[in-house]
Amino acid sequence: GDRLEQGKYLSTNKAHMLIWGWGRDKVDLGVSVSRPCERCKVFGDSRLSLLYEWKHIWGFGQVTKRQHVLICPRCHEPSSIDSDDVTQNALKPRIPFMRQHGIYLLASLLIAWGAFVVIWQYVKGS
Repeated sequence: GDRLEQGKYLSTNKAHMLIWGWGRDKVDLGVSVSRPCERCKVFGDSRLSLLYEWKHIWGFGQVTKRQHVLICPRCHEPSSIDSDDVTQNALKPRIPFMRQHGIYLLASLLIAWGAFVVIWQYVKGS
């Protein structure tokens, strides 16, 4: 269901099309946590990261899934953590605006254009 496939995020993964596309990416949140890795069992400073998926139409995107993970410095294997443990006020991910909120900008532009056309037709018809 909602759990992201973590192995896909170790490298940037994108599919761009002229009209629509999608991508998966990770953002390092700049926090280290000392703990043993679940995979390689080595104790180290794992980096807190946000894994996310996004989709876009004509470059206007929206983030569709998010998951916070700790990434091992040795084997680079992500370990899931509870996203509720990550305070939203302290750690704001740096996801590009057009990936995160672009679809809302597109919708706003289309509504504004539609309103302009309706008003123009009304004024022109009067």
